Amino acid sequence: MKYKLLFALLLGSLGLEAQDITSDLVLQLNFSNEITDITENVTPIPSGLETFVEDRDGNAACAVSFSGSANEYIIIPGTADNGFVQGDEVTVSLWFKMNNVDPANYETLFIKGNSTTSGFEMALFDLNTPVIGDITNGLGIWDYDWNSDPDLPTDITNWHHFVMVISNTSVKLYRDNILRNTYDYTGDGFNIGTNILNYQIGRYFIGAVDDIRAYRRALTADEVSLLYNLDGNCSTLSSGDPLNVNNVVIVEHDGLVSLKNLPKENVFVSVYEITGKEVFSSNSMNTENNSIDFSNLQSGLYILSINNQGNTSSFKFIIQ
Repeated sequence: MKYKLLFALLLGSLGLEAQDITSDLVLQLNFSNEITDITENVTPIPSGLETFVEDRDGNAACAVSFSGSANEYIIIPGTADNGFVQGDEVTVSLWFKMNNVDPANYETLFIKGNSTTSGFEMALFDLNTPVIGDITNGLGIWDYDWNSDPDLPTDITNWHHFVMVISNTSVKLYRDNILRNTYDYTGDGFNIGTNILNYQIGRYFIGAVDDIRAYRRALTADEVSLLYNLDGNCSTLSSGDPLNVNNVVIVEHDGLVSLKNLPKENVFVSVYEITGKEVFSSNSMNTENNSIDFSNLQSGLYILSINNQGNTSSFKFIIQ
């Protein structure tokens, strides 16, 4: 049986292509009765009016909720580390759950500057439809599939994954692991502005958000899928605490995959099918010689998740 790691940090014997979902990550907001940027690039500025609620996996106080007030939103200071300007590749990923059934409300989830004319935005509008906007087009890139589903405009039960991917030639809107719209452009056909500005999260929004990430690159469809399949994470540890996955070595031999250089304690390893079904779990991976027997797994795409004290890193691999 042959293995290929697509998203890992080191896998000499299996032909690793070095890449992971922390590459070029410039903002990651996690919530646990506090608001923390895991990348440590900035200190978020809450309004003080937000409340903490259950996240998409039912973890208490691990998402943040807004009431729709114009004064109730989180400010993310724009800096040289996290600022996006015209010509940059950008990905913003977030989870949202509505608590509003008014189809006419305009609600921003993530916006650069104070309005669409300042840069870019991810919002809900016109039947609560996910939409992406910029200086040139206004609110121009819509999730048309949302409108065709009679239940979604009033869905206040389910969480939804919303991703904006800006490359040098296109803007893509993903929702719930499906590409819903693509806008191809040239030059300034999609214009996010030339100035570094603060970001606002949740202004006018009635609902909750969770796991907000921004990357200085255009994520692939496979990477968007990987984000979609991650579990909710309440950890507010910085990216350097305490699991340094850059040191993890993965070695395959006769169907056994060994994980070396893991911390000695509190390491939990899980393997999931791409659908999210768990096919392996271990709560006792405490030594440097732990191994996972993949010989019984069918050919296909899987996700390997390593958690140490709430800090999770996930990698995708193929069994051929």
